[in-house]
Amino acid sequence: MKSRILSNSHHRKTSNKKRVSLILTLASVVVGVLVLQVLADAPPGPYFNGFEVNTSGWLDTSNGGDGSITREQSGYTNGGAYASGINSAMGQWHARVSGDQPCVVPLPCSGPFTRWGGYSQEFPNGGYRTQIDIYLDVDWAATHPDARFDFSSSISRSDGTFLRDFVFNAGTNRTIDPGPAGFFINASTNATRSGAFPENTCPNPSTPPNVCRAPVHITTSGWYTFRHTFRDDAGFLAVDFDIFPSGSTTPVPGGQWTIHSGDNMSIVGGNRYGWFANEEIPDLAIDDSLRTGFNIDLAPATATNIVGTNHTVTATISSTDTNGHPAAGAGQLIEFDVVSGPNAGQTSHPLNSGTCSPPGDCTTDAGGQVSWTYMSNGTPGTDTIQACFPERSPVVERPTGDEARQCRTVTKVWEAESCATTSSIMSNFNGTSINPSNYIWFNANFNASGIQNGTTISFTNSKITIVASNNVTYMVTVPDATITFSSSATCATTTFSGQWMTTVPVSGSDEIFLSGLLKQESMISGNVDLKASTVTWTGSFGTNTSGVTLKWKWGAAVYQSNSQVAAAAGNPNQLGVKPTHTNACNINNSDHAGTPEAIKKSVIGGARGGGGSNFTGSWSGTQSMTPCVTTNNPPAAAGVSLLMSRVRVPSDSTTRLHRRYWRLANNAHQSRDRPSSACFVINAGSVGT
Repeated sequence: MKSRILSNSHHRKTSNKKRVSLILTLASVVVGVLVLQVLADAPPGPYFNGFEVNTSGWLDTSNGGDGSITREQSGYTNGGAYASGINSAMGQWHARVSGDQPCVVPLPCSGPFTRWGGYSQEFPNGGYRTQIDIYLDVDWAATHPDARFDFSSSISRSDGTFLRDFVFNAGTNRTIDPGPAGFFINASTNATRSGAFPENTCPNPSTPPNVCRAPVHITTSGWYTFRHTFRDDAGFLAVDFDIFPSGSTTPVPGGQWTIHSGDNMSIVGGNRYGWFANEEIPDLAIDDSLRTGFNIDLAPATATNIVGTNHTVTATISSTDTNGHPAAGAGQLIEFDVVSGPNAGQTSHPLNSGTCSPPGDCTTDAGGQVSWTYMSNGTPGTDTIQACFPERSPVVERPTGDEARQCRTVTKVWEAESCATTSSIMSNFNGTSINPSNYIWFNANFNASGIQNGTTISFTNSKITIVASNNVTYMVTVPDATITFSSSATCATTTFSGQWMTTVPVSGSDEIFLSGLLKQESMISGNVDLKASTVTWTGSFGTNTSGVTLKWKWGAAVYQSNSQVAAAAGNPNQLGVKPTHTNACNINNSDHAGTPEAIKKSVIGGARGGGGSNFTGSWSGTQSMTPCVTTNNPPAAAGVSLLMSRVRVPSDSTTRLHRRYWRLANNAHQSRDRPSSACFVINAGSVGT
């Protein structure tokens, strides 16, 4: 049971939100706690304040708490009162705390408290620890009998409300106590004179599996670490109480107890407050208050890539406690965001771009790692990428005294490329099941600028990579395609002859069919349902015209199996693919480019489509790129006309081509030596005039 004073006043510990700017190099921390990268974070990040800079995170009467806390330099003197002239436990500063004044015993003298960075309703894997260093002044105790302090570290329920206090009860010798002067200390779930006293040999709780607990009697002055360890003991909460001489890993003899609260772990949450529920000793010295937790490492710190490619960042969590309280491992959610730069707004929560590894909602694997991959939108610049622990629930947040969640940031530099040959777009199928007998129509389209008469765009080595929900990867090869822009074309056409051949007016369209494939799902994945798969379409672009830029995207829709659909899968010309969104020959409707007009009545929901009139499926994100010039056949320019399209030349021979087969206008380049002749080398043979 809680003491009456705790029952009535634990709700007072509910008002705090202030950012700690504490940065301190911690030389050592006792009893299995790692040397900390000193942070003051909200859970599940760690909390530490050694008072080297301020008392942030602690509350007294000045900011919504009780009693007082002041920061004092090592060697501080107070006229010979408690612990006058002592060195700090570590560093150059410590704190002094006192209860509410006037402190009239036996009434409780409530002192300051900390929320250890913020309340938590989640019990971490492996549990957690809280601790504080307290100076015990035996000389002062010899002349001040029965002066007490009670320090509680409490825990929340899983719904974020208060569950229970776990209290170190400490006090100087009473006049009736035998032995040398010192401090009697015990462990219980009660506090204040009305609920507990340190010399009690059977404090609450004492029913099985608990036992009566004898107090420890400390008779040597010095700094002592008071530590709570909260852990799961076969499905029920257990709390270990330990006292160590500061800087030692060996407990004070007799200074170890365990309380089994009987609370089922299903109702147990995370940390609540650390509180001097009763503090009768004026100027009690404290130092190095901490709660263990997780730190995030985010890598790589920086990287540079060409726009239009993917980038992966990996977060690794580690515990600040070497004994695994908490234990870094599987199940910790990490939130990734591009917070600034050309790709600002891409995020993993909820996932609007990219993929997590392990797949899912970006929770860590057994090794404490999780990666997030996102794709550049094609714009150069520097992204700032952030990985954070999630914000806590509002039920445990307080307006003052809470710390910010822990975040780490890295940068990514995206550089423009003068040209690129390969481009990829990653997107996801929706959650509609796909019957293995049905067909998926993969289709891509683009629009372009910098087009001239005779410009061609090639799309080759095209493949679609599908990572199914069973984490198995499937690969689909897509036919090559060539798109030709011609001033003689008045409308757009597309045909299939081993590859897609599309001809488009020079004016183009907002959507021009790039390539497509109709494939039965069973031919891709057997009987594996490809719903909710992660799908990446990759291909190589080329052009014969410098200065061409394009933006492409893809979609996928499901078509119900029937004889017409099956026939079209075997002969793509039977699809009746619409070549452009506008100005398509013999197709006068508003359907998107890539619509298989001949079978569109068979469309159903699935892949990236919802059925109905969504014949291509919803579009992926758009990828921008500047394709490299990959052919030596430039478009016909003003002043040059080709009168012959093909000449057969035997290999390893020289043939003279009469000038009537070609001509050069006055402004075309001519050889100075032979102004009316040219030489072409073909298959190691040559043609000349």
